[in-house]
Amino acid sequence: MKNIGDQARPFAGDAQKLLDAAGKEYSADSEMAIHLGNSKSLYEQVNPGNSVRGVALLTCGDDFAGPLIRH
Repeated sequence: MKNIGDQARPFAGDAQKLLDAAGKEYSADSEMAIHLGNSKSLYEQVNPGNSVRGVALLTCGDDFAGPLIRH
Protein backbone atom coordinates (compact mmCIF):
# COMPACT_ATOMS: atom_id res chain seq x y z
CA MET A 1 0.00 0.00 0.00
CA LYS A 2 1.33 3.46 -0.87
CA ASN A 3 0.24 6.53 1.07
CA ILE A 4 -0.44 9.21 -1.55
CA GLY A 5 -2.02 11.58 0.99
CA ASP A 6 -0.49 14.31 3.11
CA GLN A 7 -0.93 12.64 6.52
CA ALA A 8 0.40 9.44 8.07
CA ARG A 9 -2.06 6.56 7.64
CA PRO A 10 -2.27 3.16 9.33
CA PHE A 11 -2.03 -0.12 7.47
CA ALA A 12 -3.59 -3.05 9.31
CA GLY A 13 -3.30 -6.49 7.76
CA ASP A 14 -6.50 -7.71 9.40
CA ALA A 15 -8.46 -4.89 7.72
CA GLN A 16 -7.68 -6.29 4.27
CA LYS A 17 -10.44 -8.14 2.43
CA LEU A 18 -10.54 -10.51 -0.51
CA LEU A 19 -13.63 -10.59 -2.70
CA ASP A 20 -14.07 -13.55 -5.02
CA ALA A 21 -15.70 -13.48 -8.45
CA ALA A 22 -18.97 -14.73 -6.93
CA GLY A 23 -19.09 -11.77 -4.51
CA LYS A 24 -18.15 -13.69 -1.35
CA GLU A 25 -15.89 -11.73 1.01
CA TYR A 26 -12.98 -13.25 2.95
CA SER A 27 -11.23 -11.54 5.87
CA ALA A 28 -7.56 -11.71 6.80
CA ASP A 29 -6.62 -13.80 9.83
CA SER A 30 -4.42 -11.74 12.17
CA GLU A 31 -3.91 -14.70 14.52
CA MET A 32 -2.16 -16.61 11.73
CA ALA A 33 -0.16 -13.51 10.73
CA ILE A 34 1.54 -13.43 14.14
CA HIS A 35 3.53 -16.51 13.05
CA LEU A 36 4.94 -14.76 9.96
CA GLY A 37 7.60 -12.88 11.89
CA ASN A 38 8.60 -9.49 10.48
CA SER A 39 6.07 -9.32 7.64
CA LYS A 40 4.60 -5.90 8.54
CA SER A 41 1.18 -7.45 8.13
CA LEU A 42 -0.24 -6.69 11.57
CA TYR A 43 0.01 -2.91 11.86
CA GLU A 44 2.27 -0.33 10.27
CA GLN A 45 2.12 3.47 10.27
CA VAL A 46 2.76 4.72 6.71
CA ASN A 47 4.00 8.28 6.24
CA PRO A 48 3.07 10.36 3.17
CA GLY A 49 4.92 9.21 0.05
CA ASN A 50 6.00 5.94 1.69
CA SER A 51 4.67 2.46 1.03
CA VAL A 52 4.45 -0.79 2.94
CA ARG A 53 4.34 -4.35 1.69
CA GLY A 54 2.96 -7.13 3.82
CA VAL A 55 1.31 -10.51 3.71
CA ALA A 56 -2.33 -11.04 4.56
CA LEU A 57 -3.33 -14.64 5.29
CA LEU A 58 -6.87 -15.67 4.41
CA THR A 59 -8.73 -18.96 4.57
CA CYS A 60 -10.81 -19.64 1.47
CA GLY A 61 -13.10 -22.62 0.98
CA ASP A 62 -13.10 -25.16 -1.84
CA ASP A 63 -15.73 -23.08 -3.64
CA PHE A 64 -13.36 -20.09 -3.96
CA ALA A 65 -14.10 -18.45 -7.32
CA GLY A 66 -10.94 -16.42 -8.04
CA PRO A 67 -9.78 -13.20 -6.35
CA LEU A 68 -10.70 -9.56 -6.61
CA ILE A 69 -8.53 -7.71 -4.08
CA ARG A 70 -10.05 -4.92 -2.01
CA HIS A 71 -8.59 -2.95 0.90
